Amino acid sequence: MKKVLAIGLCLLLLLSACTSTPSSSLASQVMSEQDVPSFSGEPFVAIHDNVPDFKESELDTESYETYTPLDELGRCGVAMACIGVDIMPTEERGSIGQVKPSGWQ
Repeated sequence: MKKVLAIGLCLLLLLSACTSTPSSSLASQVMSEQDVPSFSGEPFVAIHDNVPDFKESELDTESYETYTPLDELGRCGVAMACIGVDIMPTEERGSIGQVKPSGWQ
């Protein structure tokens, strides 16, 4: 479940990067684990005042999806996307009850 939430957060951050330009001062900063605020009961934390710090080379206005291959144990890895209307489904989504993410207990 944590991986699913992490992937969702990454997708949200990437979506905001599709049209945002990072500030030059933030783009040069490196984020460490100590910079992340402690858990306060909220399901999210704001980092860098919610200003993405993607490099200029990472910004794109074309839609894409990339996924790393599953590892030898069948676990998912990094997923990266810039989502646009052109890659969104056009039909109703069916049941997803049979979907079991890696690590599902």
